[in-house]
Amino acid sequence: MNSLHETVDFWSDIDLCILSRKFKEPMRAMQYLWSKRNSTHDIRIEPVGFHPKDFNDDMYDSLIQQIKKTGIEYLG
Repeated sequence: MNSLHETVDFWSDIDLCILSRKFKEPMRAMQYLWSKRNSTHDIRIEPVGFHPKDFNDDMYDSLIQQIKKTGIEYLG
């Protein structure tokens, strides 16, 4: 469940969207980010990666639409 608009329970995850010009294909971006994930940290964090162009052209991706609607932007 998304804590921003629904209830959170033990199985809730945290989607972390990362935008980078280096991400040419969403599936390869996700594979890369998951390979860099540190299992000693919170395993509920689920990274997803997009190229900024793909993120701006969200016509067919419901996850991007949800991120834009309910996500919290962090520039760091």
